[in-house]
Amino acid sequence: MTFFPDYTAKTKAEESLDLETLAERIQRTTAPSKDALPWLKFARFGRLPNPNGKSGSLRWSGNVARLSGVVADYDGEVITPEDAGERLDKAGIIAIVYTSPSHLLDGHGPRWRVGCPFMHEMTPDHHYRMVSRLNGLFDGKLAPESFVLAQSYYFGAVGDNPEHRAIVVDGTQYLDQAAGLDEIALGKPNGHSGGAHPSGNPEAPLGDISAALDLIPNDDLDWNEWNNIGMATWRASGGSQEGFAPFDGFSQKSKKYDPDETEFRWHHYFTSPPNSIGFGSLVYLARQVKPEWIPPSKRRRENTDERVITVESGKRHIAANQGIDALVAAEVPFYQRDNKIQRIALVKAKTASGEDMMVPGIVSVDTAILGRSLGGAARWQRFDARMKRYNRIDPPELVVRQIHSMVGEWPFPPLRGIIQCPTLRRDGSLLDAEGYDEATGLIFTGNAPMPPIPANPTRQEALQALTLLHNLLAEFPFI
Repeated sequence: MTFFPDYTAKTKAEESLDLETLAERIQRTTAPSKDALPWLKFARFGRLPNPNGKSGSLRWSGNVARLSGVVADYDGEVITPEDAGERLDKAGIIAIVYTSPSHLLDGHGPRWRVGCPFMHEMTPDHHYRMVSRLNGLFDGKLAPESFVLAQSYYFGAVGDNPEHRAIVVDGTQYLDQAAGLDEIALGKPNGHSGGAHPSGNPEAPLGDISAALDLIPNDDLDWNEWNNIGMATWRASGGSQEGFAPFDGFSQKSKKYDPDETEFRWHHYFTSPPNSIGFGSLVYLARQVKPEWIPPSKRRRENTDERVITVESGKRHIAANQGIDALVAAEVPFYQRDNKIQRIALVKAKTASGEDMMVPGIVSVDTAILGRSLGGAARWQRFDARMKRYNRIDPPELVVRQIHSMVGEWPFPPLRGIIQCPTLRRDGSLLDAEGYDEATGLIFTGNAPMPPIPANPTRQEALQALTLLHNLLAEFPFI
Protein backbone atom coordinates (compact mmCIF):
# COMPACT_ATOMS: atom_id res chain seq x y z
CA MET A 1 0.00 0.00 0.00
CA THR A 2 1.01 3.63 -0.44
CA PHE A 3 1.26 6.25 2.29
CA PHE A 4 1.27 9.99 1.62
CA PRO A 5 2.52 12.29 4.41
CA ASP A 6 -0.11 14.95 3.72
CA TYR A 7 -2.74 16.26 1.31
CA THR A 8 -0.20 17.56 -1.21
CA ALA A 9 1.07 14.01 -1.88
CA LYS A 10 4.34 15.24 -3.35
CA THR A 11 6.14 12.27 -1.82
CA LYS A 12 5.07 8.72 -1.11
CA ALA A 13 6.17 5.58 0.69
CA GLU A 14 5.18 2.04 -0.30
CA GLU A 15 4.97 -0.70 2.33
CA SER A 16 3.66 -4.25 2.58
CA LEU A 17 1.69 -4.62 5.80
CA ASP A 18 -0.72 -7.20 7.09
CA LEU A 19 -4.03 -5.87 8.39
CA GLU A 20 -3.13 -6.33 12.04
CA THR A 21 -0.01 -4.17 11.63
CA LEU A 22 -1.99 -1.58 9.69
CA ALA A 23 -4.63 -1.51 12.42
CA GLU A 24 -1.95 -0.84 15.04
CA ARG A 25 -0.56 2.05 12.98
CA ILE A 26 -4.01 3.56 12.50
CA GLN A 27 -4.72 3.24 16.25
CA ARG A 28 -1.58 5.03 17.33
CA THR A 29 -1.61 7.80 14.67
CA THR A 30 -2.89 11.13 16.03
CA ALA A 31 -2.64 14.80 15.09
CA PRO A 32 -4.05 18.08 16.46
CA SER A 33 -6.11 18.58 13.28
CA LYS A 34 -7.38 16.52 10.36
CA ASP A 35 -5.15 18.35 7.87
CA ALA A 36 -2.07 17.18 9.78
CA LEU A 37 -2.91 13.48 9.39
CA PRO A 38 -1.31 11.21 6.74
CA TRP A 39 -3.14 9.46 3.89
CA LEU A 40 -3.26 5.88 2.65
CA LYS A 41 -4.29 3.96 -0.46
CA PHE A 42 -4.35 0.24 -1.27
CA ALA A 43 -2.42 0.73 -4.51
CA ARG A 44 0.96 1.41 -6.07
CA PHE A 45 1.53 4.78 -7.71
CA GLY A 46 4.08 5.80 -10.34
CA ARG A 47 6.51 8.71 -10.08
CA LEU A 48 4.77 11.12 -12.45
CA PRO A 49 3.36 14.30 -10.84
CA ASN A 50 -0.07 15.45 -12.01
CA PRO A 51 0.49 17.32 -15.29
CA ASN A 52 -2.83 19.20 -14.97
CA GLY A 53 -1.58 21.76 -12.51
CA LYS A 54 1.41 22.94 -10.54
CA SER A 55 0.75 21.00 -7.32
CA GLY A 56 3.24 18.24 -8.09
CA SER A 57 0.86 15.71 -6.54
CA LEU A 58 1.54 12.03 -7.19
CA ARG A 59 -2.03 11.20 -6.17
CA TRP A 60 -3.95 11.26 -9.45
CA SER A 61 -5.74 8.59 -11.44
CA GLY A 62 -3.31 8.47 -14.34
CA ASN A 63 -0.49 7.65 -11.92
CA VAL A 64 -2.14 4.56 -10.39
CA ALA A 65 -0.01 1.58 -11.46
CA ARG A 66 -1.58 -1.41 -9.69
CA LEU A 67 -4.28 -2.06 -7.11
CA SER A 68 -3.56 -4.16 -4.02
CA GLY A 69 -7.12 -3.60 -2.78
CA VAL A 70 -9.75 -0.88 -2.44
CA VAL A 71 -10.63 1.58 0.31
CA ALA A 72 -14.14 3.04 0.46
CA ASP A 73 -15.70 5.77 2.58
CA TYR A 74 -18.92 5.84 4.60
CA ASP A 75 -20.23 9.13 6.00
CA GLY A 76 -23.94 8.27 6.33
CA GLU A 77 -23.73 8.50 10.15
CA VAL A 78 -26.08 5.54 10.71
CA ILE A 79 -24.12 2.29 10.32
CA THR A 80 -21.54 1.87 13.10
CA PRO A 81 -18.03 0.51 12.48
CA GLU A 82 -18.97 -2.57 14.49
CA ASP A 83 -22.04 -3.15 12.30
CA ALA A 84 -19.88 -2.73 9.22
CA GLY A 85 -17.42 -5.30 10.53
CA GLU A 86 -20.24 -7.74 11.27
CA ARG A 87 -21.65 -7.33 7.76
CA LEU A 88 -18.24 -8.02 6.22
CA ASP A 89 -17.74 -10.97 8.57
CA LYS A 90 -21.04 -12.56 7.53
CA ALA A 91 -20.01 -12.20 3.89
CA GLY A 92 -16.61 -13.75 4.73
CA ILE A 93 -14.67 -10.78 3.34
CA ILE A 94 -11.15 -10.09 4.66
CA ALA A 95 -11.10 -6.39 5.56
CA ILE A 96 -10.21 -3.59 7.95
CA VAL A 97 -12.75 -1.02 9.18
CA TYR A 98 -11.35 2.13 10.76
CA THR A 99 -13.01 5.33 11.94
CA SER A 100 -12.70 8.60 10.03
CA PRO A 101 -11.06 11.60 11.76
CA SER A 102 -14.52 13.21 12.22
CA HIS A 103 -16.13 10.07 13.70
CA LEU A 104 -18.49 11.08 16.54
CA LEU A 105 -16.89 14.56 16.76
CA ASP A 106 -18.57 17.99 16.47
CA GLY A 107 -22.04 16.47 16.40
CA HIS A 108 -21.26 13.89 13.69
CA GLY A 109 -22.51 10.32 13.84
CA PRO A 110 -20.62 7.18 12.82
CA ARG A 111 -18.11 7.72 10.01
CA TRP A 112 -15.61 5.14 8.84
CA ARG A 113 -13.57 3.69 5.99
CA VAL A 114 -13.34 0.09 4.89
CA GLY A 115 -10.24 -1.37 3.25
CA CYS A 116 -10.31 -4.72 1.44
CA PRO A 117 -7.03 -6.21 0.21
CA PHE A 118 -6.92 -8.40 -2.88
CA MET A 119 -5.58 -11.91 -3.20
CA HIS A 120 -3.18 -10.53 -5.81
CA GLU A 121 -2.63 -7.16 -7.43
CA MET A 122 -5.04 -6.04 -10.16
CA THR A 123 -4.94 -3.46 -12.91
CA PRO A 124 -6.66 -0.09 -12.27
CA ASP A 125 -9.59 -0.88 -14.57
CA HIS A 126 -10.92 -3.32 -11.93
CA HIS A 127 -11.41 -0.55 -9.35
CA TYR A 128 -15.00 0.39 -10.22
CA ARG A 129 -16.19 -3.22 -10.17
CA MET A 130 -14.53 -4.00 -6.84
CA VAL A 131 -15.96 -0.87 -5.16
CA SER A 132 -19.37 -1.76 -6.61
CA ARG A 133 -19.16 -5.13 -4.85
CA LEU A 134 -18.55 -3.36 -1.55
CA ASN A 135 -21.25 -0.79 -2.22
CA GLY A 136 -23.78 -3.54 -2.83
CA LEU A 137 -22.82 -5.21 0.43
CA PHE A 138 -23.61 -1.91 2.20
CA ASP A 139 -26.88 -1.36 0.28
CA GLY A 140 -25.49 1.46 -1.84
CA LYS A 141 -24.62 3.65 1.16
CA LEU A 142 -20.91 4.22 0.44
CA ALA A 143 -19.83 7.76 -0.43
CA PRO A 144 -19.59 8.45 -4.20
CA GLU A 145 -15.95 9.54 -3.97
CA SER A 146 -15.15 5.90 -3.15
CA PHE A 147 -15.42 5.24 -6.91
CA VAL A 148 -12.67 7.75 -7.79
CA LEU A 149 -9.65 5.68 -8.80
CA ALA A 150 -6.95 7.74 -7.08
CA GLN A 151 -9.05 8.66 -4.04
CA SER A 152 -6.97 8.22 -0.90
CA TYR A 153 -7.98 8.83 2.70
CA TYR A 154 -6.77 10.36 5.92
CA PHE A 155 -6.12 7.88 8.71
CA GLY A 156 -5.64 8.39 12.43
CA ALA A 157 -7.40 10.35 15.16
CA VAL A 158 -7.81 14.06 15.74
CA GLY A 159 -6.63 14.76 19.28
CA ASP A 160 -7.45 12.07 21.80
CA ASN A 161 -10.72 10.78 20.36
CA PRO A 162 -11.72 7.87 22.64
CA GLU A 163 -14.00 6.49 19.89
CA HIS A 164 -11.13 6.09 17.41
CA ARG A 165 -10.64 2.43 16.47
CA ALA A 166 -9.59 -0.03 13.79
CA ILE A 167 -11.32 -3.40 13.40
CA VAL A 168 -9.74 -6.28 11.48
CA VAL A 169 -12.20 -8.71 9.88
CA ASP A 170 -10.58 -12.13 9.51
CA GLY A 171 -12.74 -13.40 6.67
CA THR A 172 -12.39 -16.45 4.46
CA GLN A 173 -11.94 -14.78 1.08
CA TYR A 174 -10.53 -11.65 -0.49
CA LEU A 175 -12.77 -9.16 -2.26
CA ASP A 176 -11.43 -10.08 -5.71
CA GLN A 177 -12.35 -13.72 -5.00
CA ALA A 178 -15.93 -12.87 -3.98
CA ALA A 179 -17.55 -13.17 -7.42
CA GLY A 180 -20.88 -13.85 -5.72
CA LEU A 181 -21.04 -10.20 -4.70
CA ASP A 182 -21.44 -9.22 -8.36
CA GLU A 183 -25.10 -10.22 -8.04
CA ILE A 184 -25.73 -7.42 -5.52
CA ALA A 185 -23.11 -4.93 -6.78
CA LEU A 186 -24.21 -1.29 -6.96
CA GLY A 187 -22.40 1.39 -8.92
CA LYS A 188 -21.81 5.00 -8.01
CA PRO A 189 -24.77 6.48 -6.07
CA ASN A 190 -27.14 8.83 -7.85
CA GLY A 191 -27.15 12.56 -7.18
CA HIS A 192 -23.43 13.30 -7.13
CA SER A 193 -21.21 14.74 -9.81
CA GLY A 194 -17.73 13.61 -10.62
CA GLY A 195 -17.79 12.43 -14.20
CA ALA A 196 -19.84 9.73 -15.83
CA HIS A 197 -18.65 6.20 -15.69
CA PRO A 198 -17.79 4.95 -19.17
CA SER A 199 -20.31 2.95 -21.12
CA GLY A 200 -19.86 -0.81 -20.94
CA ASN A 201 -19.75 -0.82 -17.11
CA PRO A 202 -23.36 -1.16 -15.94
CA GLU A 203 -24.44 -0.09 -12.47
CA ALA A 204 -27.03 -2.85 -12.12
CA PRO A 205 -28.04 -6.15 -13.75
CA LEU A 206 -30.30 -5.78 -16.78
CA GLY A 207 -33.05 -7.72 -15.01
CA ASP A 208 -33.12 -5.17 -12.19
CA ILE A 209 -33.36 -2.29 -14.68
CA SER A 210 -36.20 -3.97 -16.59
CA ALA A 211 -38.08 -4.78 -13.38
CA ALA A 212 -37.88 -1.17 -12.22
CA LEU A 213 -39.08 0.20 -15.56
CA ASP A 214 -41.96 -2.29 -15.58
CA LEU A 215 -43.23 -0.67 -12.37
CA ILE A 216 -42.70 2.98 -13.30
CA PRO A 217 -45.79 4.39 -15.05
CA ASN A 218 -45.62 6.29 -18.34
CA ASP A 219 -49.17 7.42 -18.97
CA ASP A 220 -48.46 11.00 -19.95
CA LEU A 221 -44.98 12.02 -18.78
CA ASP A 222 -43.67 15.32 -20.07
CA TRP A 223 -40.48 15.28 -22.16
CA ASN A 224 -38.14 16.17 -19.29
CA GLU A 225 -39.45 13.38 -17.06
CA TRP A 226 -39.19 10.88 -19.90
CA ASN A 227 -35.68 12.07 -20.77
CA ASN A 228 -34.56 11.78 -17.13
CA ILE A 229 -35.67 8.15 -17.06
CA GLY A 230 -33.80 7.58 -20.33
CA MET A 231 -30.60 9.05 -18.86
CA ALA A 232 -31.01 6.98 -15.69
CA THR A 233 -31.50 3.81 -17.75
CA TRP A 234 -28.50 4.62 -19.96
CA ARG A 235 -26.27 5.18 -16.97
CA ALA A 236 -27.58 2.11 -15.11
CA SER A 237 -26.99 -0.18 -18.12
CA GLY A 238 -23.65 1.33 -19.09
CA GLY A 239 -25.13 2.61 -22.35
CA SER A 240 -25.37 -0.91 -23.77
CA GLN A 241 -27.63 -1.87 -26.65
CA GLU A 242 -29.21 -4.43 -24.32
CA GLY A 243 -30.08 -1.55 -21.99
CA PHE A 244 -31.94 0.23 -24.78
CA ALA A 245 -34.54 -2.56 -25.02
CA PRO A 246 -36.15 -1.96 -21.58
CA PHE A 247 -36.08 1.82 -22.14
CA ASP A 248 -37.77 1.36 -25.51
CA GLY A 249 -40.38 -0.88 -23.87
CA PHE A 250 -40.96 1.74 -21.17
CA SER A 251 -41.39 4.43 -23.84
CA GLN A 252 -44.01 2.33 -25.64
CA LYS A 253 -46.31 2.66 -22.63
CA SER A 254 -47.08 6.22 -23.77
CA LYS A 255 -49.40 7.27 -26.58
CA LYS A 256 -46.71 9.77 -27.56
CA TYR A 257 -44.22 7.00 -28.33
CA ASP A 258 -41.93 7.86 -31.22
CA PRO A 259 -39.49 5.01 -32.07
CA ASP A 260 -37.12 7.29 -34.02
CA GLU A 261 -36.94 9.88 -31.22
CA THR A 262 -36.45 7.15 -28.61
CA GLU A 263 -33.51 5.62 -30.47
CA PHE A 264 -32.03 9.04 -31.28
CA ARG A 265 -32.22 10.11 -27.64
CA TRP A 266 -30.46 6.91 -26.49
CA HIS A 267 -27.52 7.41 -28.83
CA HIS A 268 -27.41 11.11 -27.99
CA TYR A 269 -26.50 10.26 -24.38
CA PHE A 270 -23.12 9.08 -25.63
CA THR A 271 -22.27 12.65 -26.62
CA SER A 272 -23.05 14.00 -23.15
CA PRO A 273 -23.07 11.09 -20.67
CA PRO A 274 -25.25 11.67 -17.58
CA ASN A 275 -23.25 11.91 -14.35
CA SER A 276 -25.83 12.71 -11.67
CA ILE A 277 -28.56 10.19 -12.33
CA GLY A 278 -28.59 6.42 -12.57
CA PHE A 279 -30.01 3.20 -11.19
CA GLY A 280 -30.75 4.84 -7.83
CA SER A 281 -33.28 7.08 -9.59
CA LEU A 282 -35.04 4.08 -11.10
CA VAL A 283 -35.23 2.40 -7.69
CA TYR A 284 -36.68 5.59 -6.17
CA LEU A 285 -39.38 5.87 -8.87
CA ALA A 286 -40.24 2.17 -8.63
CA ARG A 287 -40.71 2.51 -4.88
CA GLN A 288 -43.12 5.40 -5.40
CA VAL A 289 -45.39 2.76 -6.92
CA LYS A 290 -44.45 -0.16 -4.66
CA PRO A 291 -42.64 0.98 -1.46
CA GLU A 292 -41.45 -2.52 -0.56
CA TRP A 293 -39.91 -3.18 -3.98
CA ILE A 294 -36.46 -4.79 -3.98
CA PRO A 295 -34.36 -5.35 -7.14
CA PRO A 296 -34.59 -9.03 -8.15
CA SER A 297 -30.84 -9.60 -7.84
CA LYS A 298 -30.93 -8.55 -4.19
CA ARG A 299 -33.88 -10.80 -3.45
CA ARG A 300 -31.65 -13.76 -4.24
CA ARG A 301 -29.80 -13.08 -1.02
CA GLU A 302 -32.92 -14.25 0.77
CA ASN A 303 -33.43 -17.27 -1.46
CA THR A 304 -35.97 -19.68 -0.02
CA ASP A 305 -33.92 -22.52 -1.56
CA GLU A 306 -31.04 -21.82 0.86
CA ARG A 307 -29.33 -25.03 1.93
CA VAL A 308 -30.56 -26.03 5.41
CA ILE A 309 -28.84 -28.50 7.73
CA THR A 310 -30.87 -29.78 10.68
CA VAL A 311 -28.82 -31.04 13.62
CA GLU A 312 -30.34 -34.01 15.44
CA SER A 313 -29.09 -36.04 18.40
CA GLY A 314 -27.33 -39.24 17.36
CA LYS A 315 -26.96 -38.06 13.74
CA ARG A 316 -23.78 -36.04 13.92
CA HIS A 317 -22.30 -38.05 11.05
CA ILE A 318 -25.18 -37.00 8.80
CA ALA A 319 -24.71 -33.34 9.69
CA ALA A 320 -20.97 -33.68 8.96
CA ASN A 321 -21.63 -35.15 5.51
CA GLN A 322 -24.18 -32.43 4.76
CA GLY A 323 -21.72 -29.79 5.92
CA ILE A 324 -19.06 -31.05 3.51
CA ASP A 325 -21.64 -31.09 0.69
CA ALA A 326 -22.54 -27.47 1.55
CA LEU A 327 -18.90 -26.38 1.35
CA VAL A 328 -18.56 -27.97 -2.07
CA ALA A 329 -21.83 -26.46 -3.33
CA ALA A 330 -20.78 -23.01 -2.09
CA GLU A 331 -17.45 -23.42 -3.91
CA VAL A 332 -15.48 -22.56 -0.78
CA PRO A 333 -11.82 -22.49 -1.93
CA PHE A 334 -10.51 -25.30 0.27
CA TYR A 335 -7.89 -27.84 -0.80
CA GLN A 336 -6.15 -30.82 0.80
CA ARG A 337 -2.43 -31.31 1.25
CA ASP A 338 -0.36 -33.32 3.75
CA ASN A 339 -3.56 -34.79 5.26
CA LYS A 340 -4.85 -31.30 6.14
CA ILE A 341 -7.46 -28.94 4.79
CA GLN A 342 -5.61 -25.97 3.28
CA ARG A 343 -6.45 -22.57 1.81
CA ILE A 344 -4.58 -19.77 0.07
CA ALA A 345 -3.90 -16.57 2.02
CA LEU A 346 -1.47 -13.67 1.97
CA VAL A 347 1.44 -14.32 4.31
CA LYS A 348 4.38 -12.17 5.31
CA ALA A 349 7.72 -12.80 3.61
CA LYS A 350 11.07 -11.07 3.22
CA THR A 351 12.53 -9.59 0.06
CA ALA A 352 16.21 -10.04 -0.81
CA SER A 353 16.87 -6.64 0.78
CA GLY A 354 15.18 -7.66 4.03
CA GLU A 355 11.94 -5.72 3.53
CA ASP A 356 8.59 -7.20 4.51
CA MET A 357 6.15 -8.10 1.76
CA MET A 358 2.89 -10.05 1.45
CA VAL A 359 2.80 -13.06 -0.88
CA PRO A 360 0.24 -15.81 -1.52
CA GLY A 361 0.91 -18.80 0.71
CA ILE A 362 -0.62 -22.13 1.70
CA VAL A 363 -2.05 -22.11 5.24
CA SER A 364 -3.90 -24.76 7.20
CA VAL A 365 -7.61 -24.37 7.85
CA ASP A 366 -8.20 -24.50 11.59
CA THR A 367 -11.55 -25.30 13.21
CA ALA A 368 -12.40 -21.59 13.62
CA ILE A 369 -12.10 -20.89 9.88
CA LEU A 370 -13.82 -24.17 9.03
CA GLY A 371 -16.72 -23.32 11.36
CA ARG A 372 -17.12 -19.89 9.83
CA SER A 373 -17.13 -21.33 6.32
CA LEU A 374 -19.72 -23.94 7.28
CA GLY A 375 -21.90 -21.21 8.75
CA GLY A 376 -21.71 -19.23 5.51
CA ALA A 377 -22.40 -22.24 3.29
CA ALA A 378 -25.69 -23.30 4.87
CA ARG A 379 -28.35 -22.45 7.42
CA TRP A 380 -27.88 -24.64 10.50
CA GLN A 381 -30.85 -25.30 12.75
CA ARG A 382 -31.99 -27.42 15.68
CA PHE A 383 -35.54 -28.20 16.77
CA ASP A 384 -36.63 -26.59 20.05
CA ALA A 385 -39.11 -29.05 21.57
CA ARG A 386 -40.28 -26.56 24.19
CA MET A 387 -41.02 -23.78 21.69
CA LYS A 388 -41.97 -26.31 18.99
CA ARG A 389 -39.96 -24.56 16.30
CA TYR A 390 -36.59 -24.69 14.56
CA ASN A 391 -33.99 -22.24 15.84
CA ARG A 392 -30.99 -21.11 13.83
CA ILE A 393 -27.66 -22.13 15.38
CA ASP A 394 -23.95 -21.95 14.63
CA PRO A 395 -22.39 -25.14 13.24
CA PRO A 396 -21.88 -27.32 16.34
CA GLU A 397 -18.27 -27.57 17.46
CA LEU A 398 -18.39 -31.37 17.51
CA VAL A 399 -19.54 -31.42 13.88
CA VAL A 400 -16.82 -28.97 12.88
CA ARG A 401 -14.16 -31.05 14.63
CA GLN A 402 -15.46 -34.24 13.02
CA ILE A 403 -15.22 -32.73 9.52
CA HIS A 404 -11.77 -31.39 10.37
CA SER A 405 -10.63 -34.92 11.23
CA MET A 406 -12.13 -36.75 8.24
CA VAL A 407 -8.81 -37.31 6.47
CA GLY A 408 -9.30 -39.31 3.29
CA GLU A 409 -12.98 -38.40 2.97
CA TRP A 410 -12.70 -34.75 1.98
CA PRO A 411 -13.78 -34.03 -1.61
CA PHE A 412 -11.51 -30.98 -1.82
CA PRO A 413 -9.00 -31.02 -4.70
CA PRO A 414 -5.36 -31.89 -3.94
CA LEU A 415 -2.95 -28.94 -3.83
CA ARG A 416 0.69 -29.26 -4.93
CA GLY A 417 1.70 -25.62 -4.76
CA ILE A 418 1.34 -22.03 -5.95
CA ILE A 419 2.89 -20.44 -9.01
CA GLN A 420 2.87 -16.77 -10.04
CA CYS A 421 3.97 -17.06 -13.65
CA PRO A 422 2.99 -19.45 -16.48
CA THR A 423 4.60 -22.89 -16.66
CA LEU A 424 4.46 -26.06 -18.75
CA ARG A 425 2.52 -29.17 -17.81
CA ARG A 426 4.08 -32.63 -18.18
CA ASP A 427 2.37 -33.04 -21.54
CA GLY A 428 3.99 -29.82 -22.82
CA SER A 429 0.79 -27.76 -22.71
CA LEU A 430 0.89 -24.25 -21.30
CA LEU A 431 -0.56 -23.48 -17.85
CA ASP A 432 -1.44 -19.79 -18.04
CA ALA A 433 -5.04 -19.60 -16.78
CA GLU A 434 -5.48 -18.15 -13.30
CA GLY A 435 -6.93 -20.36 -10.59
CA TYR A 436 -6.67 -24.04 -9.76
CA ASP A 437 -5.37 -26.38 -12.47
CA GLU A 438 -6.75 -29.90 -12.13
CA ALA A 439 -4.07 -31.49 -14.28
CA THR A 440 -1.17 -30.34 -12.09
CA GLY A 441 -2.75 -29.51 -8.73
CA LEU A 442 -1.18 -26.05 -8.94
CA ILE A 443 -2.81 -22.67 -8.31
CA PHE A 444 -1.73 -19.92 -10.67
CA THR A 445 -2.25 -16.47 -9.11
CA GLY A 446 -0.94 -14.48 -12.07
CA ASN A 447 0.75 -11.91 -9.83
CA ALA A 448 3.79 -11.31 -12.02
CA PRO A 449 3.10 -9.22 -15.16
CA MET A 450 3.94 -11.32 -18.21
CA PRO A 451 3.72 -10.72 -21.96
CA PRO A 452 1.22 -12.86 -23.90
CA ILE A 453 2.48 -16.40 -24.50
CA PRO A 454 1.17 -18.14 -27.65
CA ALA A 455 -0.26 -21.62 -27.10
CA ASN A 456 1.15 -22.74 -30.47
CA PRO A 457 4.25 -20.62 -31.14
CA THR A 458 5.68 -20.32 -34.62
CA ARG A 459 9.24 -21.36 -35.40
CA GLN A 460 10.27 -17.69 -35.44
CA GLU A 461 8.75 -17.10 -31.98
CA ALA A 462 10.53 -20.19 -30.65
CA LEU A 463 13.88 -19.00 -32.03
CA GLN A 464 13.36 -15.58 -30.45
CA ALA A 465 12.66 -17.22 -27.09
CA LEU A 466 15.77 -19.40 -27.44
CA THR A 467 17.86 -16.32 -28.21
CA LEU A 468 16.52 -14.60 -25.11
CA LEU A 469 17.48 -17.58 -22.92
CA HIS A 470 20.91 -17.72 -24.52
CA ASN A 471 21.53 -14.02 -23.84
CA LEU A 472 20.51 -14.44 -20.20
CA LEU A 473 23.17 -17.14 -19.72
CA ALA A 474 25.85 -15.85 -22.09
CA GLU A 475 27.96 -14.14 -19.41
CA PHE A 476 27.53 -16.79 -16.71
CA PRO A 477 30.96 -18.28 -15.76
CA PHE A 478 30.21 -21.98 -16.24
CA ILE A 479 32.95 -24.22 -14.83
